[in-house]
Amino acid sequence: SWNGSDFLASPPWERPVTTVFQSDNLFSHLTCLENVRIGLPSSQRDDHAAIDAAFVRLGIDGLQNRLPDAISGGQQQRVALARALLRDKPVLLLDESFSALDWPTRQGCFDSLREITEARRMAVLFVSHDERDAAHLGCKSLQLTA
Repeated sequence: SWNGSDFLASPPWERPVTTVFQSDNLFSHLTCLENVRIGLPSSQRDDHAAIDAAFVRLGIDGLQNRLPDAISGGQQQRVALARALLRDKPVLLLDESFSALDWPTRQGCFDSLREITEARRMAVLFVSHDERDAAHLGCKSLQLTA
């Protein structure tokens, strides 16, 4: 449940959750800009300033008109993250969403993610196999070992 409501009976697109997986988050036939816009409510799709700001903030400005196959895996992950953050849902699930990023780029994305999610009071569930990720990003962490 979320805020006292059971959202499991709701269709997925109405649930208060946005998910970004490790890969396969983008449609290969759409440009990066189209991939971001397609995930937004129709009222936000023409908010060029917010969309452009997300591309700049995540270090992917200039990739808007490129197809996913023409950019790196790390750039693809950041395009998917831009879409997720613009959706403004209260719960964000990130499953190995930064695995293709080098450490300096990853840290910058973590800083942006933390600023945005704290400002919007979003709950973030972040799955990673890298302990540095949890240490850099999280306020609370749970380590599971097999």
